[in-house]
Amino acid sequence: MMKKYVPNFKEACAITGDDHNKLPDVSWMPEARAKSVLAHYQLDVIATAQNKGCMPDGSDFVPDFSKVSQRKHFPVIWYNPSLRRFVYTDTLCAYSNSYLGARFYFPDDETAAEMGKLHIGLLADL
Repeated sequence: MMKKYVPNFKEACAITGDDHNKLPDVSWMPEARAKSVLAHYQLDVIATAQNKGCMPDGSDFVPDFSKVSQRKHFPVIWYNPSLRRFVYTDTLCAYSNSYLGARFYFPDDETAAEMGKLHIGLLADL
């Protein structure tokens, strides 16, 4: 069976119960910071939706930073100067004491890779 991936913010909201029309008020922020805050919010909702019911027992994957043994996978993007854009490059797995500062964790490499490719635009806006 092929795994399904949350393709966009609107579908993520349908899964989480959030209203896709209600975004954080960023009207008072400089444009670059507002763009980053909105991207972070949307990616958080998308990751939450993707991680719902995805564990073998049907439970949600919830990153627990107090649990050092829990594996957390995340997409890695890199700026490619020749293409003048960010590109998906790889995934990494980190324990809770990671120094990498990843924001969106998934239970396995495959999911992290697909989510990185699907949402490269939002990740680049961070």
